[in-house]
Amino acid sequence: MDIQTLCHKIHLQPEISRKVLAVERSFDFNTVSRQLGDFLIYQRMGTAHFLLPQWISRWKQPKNFLRGIIRKPGMPPSAAAPGFWTAS
Repeated sequence: MDIQTLCHKIHLQPEISRKVLAVERSFDFNTVSRQLGDFLIYQRMGTAHFLLPQWISRWKQPKNFLRGIIRKPGMPPSAAAPGFWTAS
């Protein structure tokens, strides 16, 4: 439902309805949408930054940490990047 229909449906006074429609015309929905998207990415980055020490502690050795990052979903950690790391 668009704003004009809504104003008509709730019997808004014509003067107030004109002001509401003027605000709608001047409002940049695309900019707000981009800003909300950026905020979501920023929030996800903050969560990842918070969880990173926990992820690192799960892998005792750096090579296991990297192997866990690059392995494919459903693949056991030992099968990740075969031949890339040599056994120590």
